[in-house]
Amino acid sequence: MRYNPYNMNALLNTTEVNAKADIEAFAQYKMSQWGLLQKGWKFGWHTKRAAFGSCNKTSKTIFLSSFRFNDLPRAEQEDTVLHEIAHALDFETRGTSDHSRIWKMWASRVGARPERCKSVDESSQTISRSKYTLRCPNGHQFSRHRLLRRDASCPDCNPHRFDERFKLVSVQNY
Repeated sequence: MRYNPYNMNALLNTTEVNAKADIEAFAQYKMSQWGLLQKGWKFGWHTKRAAFGSCNKTSKTIFLSSFRFNDLPRAEQEDTVLHEIAHALDFETRGTSDHSRIWKMWASRVGARPERCKSVDESSQTISRSKYTLRCPNGHQFSRHRLLRRDASCPDCNPHRFDERFKLVSVQNY
């Protein structure tokens, strides 16, 4: 693609495509290094908004979220790949995977941080990138990609059962 100084969208899209190709090459290299490609594992992209990555033992695929990809700096992207590789290795050895001490051992071996989840700054990226924001009367906010099917109360104010005083209100972001 030829550079056009007046077409910034084309430049941004090219940069994003290059970044995705780079992380995909990194994933392929690491999967080969740990013998996963030889065992039939592959890399793919999904459009889940609630997870940065996932590992599917049935299809033997390690996925990264194309929607969430730009929310993370390069080091975090690589750590997500390594996190999912640890799950794949855990599946290969035990037939299951969770975030137990065995998975943590695999995560440490492959170079991932042995932590369950990544967090994104709720006040900026997550809420602005999600379709809906849930707000409680006390000011708590939560991102959500689907509308609530029934009334719910704020899990911070009243986590155990519904209470009308803490009812969440959905606001569409875009």
